[in-house]
Amino acid sequence: MAEEQDDISTIAPQKLIGSFSKNRVLLCIFVAVVAHIFVIGGTSTDFIYYNWINPEAGLAREERLRAEREAEEERAREDEEAKRIEFDKAVRMAVSNEMAAAAAEKAAAEGATNAPAASTNAVSAEMRAIPAKYRDSKIVKETLQVAPKKEIPKDPDDLGISIQETNPM
Repeated sequence: MAEEQDDISTIAPQKLIGSFSKNRVLLCIFVAVVAHIFVIGGTSTDFIYYNWINPEAGLAREERLRAEREAEEERAREDEEAKRIEFDKAVRMAVSNEMAAAAAEKAAAEGATNAPAASTNAVSAEMRAIPAKYRDSKIVKETLQVAPKKEIPKDPDDLGISIQETNPM
């Protein structure tokens, strides 16, 4: 071991760092600079072209993009307005159905003969919201079934459904 230390201590420092010579370091720096120039230049071609080489094309491009953005915003506003109008129609229809149902209840209370027709219209409005293939299912019928007015659940915690009904075997 002492011999190895003597060998290392007798070698000149320039020879020890010979692998890190100036030529090699300069080569690495040059390669890194060239790689950065290519990467930055490659990702900035649009900027260089539209700002330095052909500014008129850049202005035309900005104008076209602004027009497209305004057209998109206008379409979004029109779609929003159409949705609002459709929502207003649905609200008006629901209110008219509620008014018809209220009139039917009032007529039924007074003993009028046109009450069944009004209640049929109210149910059909509910049924229209359900896809046709599910309208005759047991679950839909149970969901739309109206409870008697004076019926009270057995317990305050009673949900009105048993575990056997949810998990038939």
